[in-house]
Amino acid sequence: MPDLTWSAGLYDSEGSFNRMVKDYLSANGWPSAFPAGVSAYFDRPTQNLTFPCVTVEHLGGNPERVAAGDIVQGNPIVSGVMQHRQTELSCWVDAQGNPNWSRDIRQLRDTLVLMLRQQRAGQIYMVYSGTGTPPTAGMFRLDGLAAEQHIPQDAANPAVRRYRFVQRWSYLERWP
Repeated sequence: MPDLTWSAGLYDSEGSFNRMVKDYLSANGWPSAFPAGVSAYFDRPTQNLTFPCVTVEHLGGNPERVAAGDIVQGNPIVSGVMQHRQTELSCWVDAQGNPNWSRDIRQLRDTLVLMLRQQRAGQIYMVYSGTGTPPTAGMFRLDGLAAEQHIPQDAANPAVRRYRFVQRWSYLERWP
């Protein structure tokens, strides 16, 4: 079962999810329609988006008690809860002056769908430990298929097109 120690659980788990997305997209490349690549933004960037791009936004989640007294391990006794998280992944293109925007948004969408179907679990790293090669701290699991939504045009910026996914994922958070 995926597990993680308490010390920096939320930061490390969300950072590891981001790393999974970044590593997958770097390793597998982008469709040939994007010779210059695609920008990826994480956790509500303060800079303007450069299109085409992918954004990753963690929406929060809920803990679930999975054992009596929250005791998830016997000798020695370790307590914990199952953390259920949700993350929004979006792909964006600018349709202004781009006759291929429809193809582009669909190719970005297909890339994210493939990633979410191939990456059913991920390693949780101690990403904020300050070491060059972070030690592992457990695993997270992607729960089911992502909910997908095509976002209608925004009246304030009608040239921007977007597909949005919400992916549920979980891990067992443990503390002594």
